[in-house]
Amino acid sequence: MNYSNGTRTPEARRDHGGNAARPGSGPAPDNRIRQSAPQGQYPPRRTTGAPVQGGQGQCAVRPPERRDGRYDSRGEMAAAPGGGAPTAVSDRPRRISAPPSPGRMNAGAARPGQAREMPRKAPISRPAPQIKRPGGSQPPEARSGGRHIIIALVILGIAVFLIGLGIKSCVAGKTAGTPDTADRAAVPAQMSAPAGASSADTAPDTEKPDEKIVDNSGRTVLAPYRDSSSASFDPAIDSEYGIMVERGTGRIVARRDPDAKVYPASLTKVMSLIVAVENCGSLDDTLTFTNAIIDPVFRQGASMAGFDNGETVTLRDMLYGMILPSGADAAEGICICVAGDDEHFVALMNEKAKELGLKKTHFANASGLHDPEQYSTCTELAIILDYAIQDPTCRTVLSTYKYTTAPTEQHPEGIELTSDLQARMEGGESGVARILGGKTGYVTESKYCLATFARADADGREYVIVTCMGSGRWKPIFDHINICKKYIGGLSIE
Repeated sequence: MNYSNGTRTPEARRDHGGNAARPGSGPAPDNRIRQSAPQGQYPPRRTTGAPVQGGQGQCAVRPPERRDGRYDSRGEMAAAPGGGAPTAVSDRPRRISAPPSPGRMNAGAARPGQAREMPRKAPISRPAPQIKRPGGSQPPEARSGGRHIIIALVILGIAVFLIGLGIKSCVAGKTAGTPDTADRAAVPAQMSAPAGASSADTAPDTEKPDEKIVDNSGRTVLAPYRDSSSASFDPAIDSEYGIMVERGTGRIVARRDPDAKVYPASLTKVMSLIVAVENCGSLDDTLTFTNAIIDPVFRQGASMAGFDNGETVTLRDMLYGMILPSGADAAEGICICVAGDDEHFVALMNEKAKELGLKKTHFANASGLHDPEQYSTCTELAIILDYAIQDPTCRTVLSTYKYTTAPTEQHPEGIELTSDLQARMEGGESGVARILGGKTGYVTESKYCLATFARADADGREYVIVTCMGSGRWKPIFDHINICKKYIGGLSIE
């Protein structure tokens, strides 16, 4: 046999019986001999067992068990040609992977020194398993489109509901009923006092609710009183103290500890407005401002209208400067223009308080800067505002949104003054009434205060509302809007 190139020639290819294989026919089907690999390409096959006597063509080693290959039909291993190490007889060629070679090889073709590779079987394709869902439901991908449609329909339904609710509220506010029947029934003043109210809040006073006082100018003033039919403020109202009074009848619609002592802050200026209008010679009277008037209040951090040293200003402009931007410089100028100095003007303020029957009110200055001797109650502050808006001049000033002072040398185009109150609200936010005007106030000791007057849309009745000790700059604004909603329109508030 010739093994120089790792293959056998047809002449040397023989089986154990000495029969030559036909050229090109391949190994015998039953006695095929394993091809020897080139030297160093594959490791030699190990054999076990003790050596035995053997002749030509017999196995040199008889293994005790069949571990390293298959045997021929006689259970022996064939000896390699030339007396080399025996090779195991296999009835099926082993699949030996060849090292990678460049180029694409034909399937099943063997190169020299390499066993023929068995053809690969094509992968079996199996259909994807069908998942049965209960009720024949579709997979999530198929349901995604339907889910989006459902969400859109829900959103549309909510929008339609809210629009309908808003239209219903508007119609209910415009058709609340006649003044003498349905509207009175809607006002929560007829509600019983809530649980937890003190006996002082529910016990009637000895004075009659309709008792009135006529002052020297002929205007009627409500006397201090209590009304057992009034209700306590809703818990949603932020201010610690407050009162709502129906003008003309003096009926207390709602309240919250209205007779507690409070510091009025700039609500004081409502009384300053009354005293100035009633005691001035003319609204065209003038005063020239000096640093002695401006500096003291400026150094205390008070609000300023903006009048300058040497500027000559009319009393009318000072009134607007005192009320709209809450200017303390304007209030000091009014004191000097009307009474000559602060002391005499404050005396006129306390005299007017006594004239109005106020027993828990005292003033120490005209601007509202904090002073322990300057105090009042929500009830008596409501009386002061109710009295003020009976005068046309006072009512006009308190309800003005913007005003421009007369031109002066210091301000050739005048000073544009804006109401602190109306800059924060339009007036009709409640939907059932319009807040026409009023006055804001703040000092640290009193927190945020507000006094307003409003007119009901349904019947034209007017109300005075005063709140004190609000917890934030905007809290009193929302309080007064909600008070109108609750106690004029009968609407719920949050």
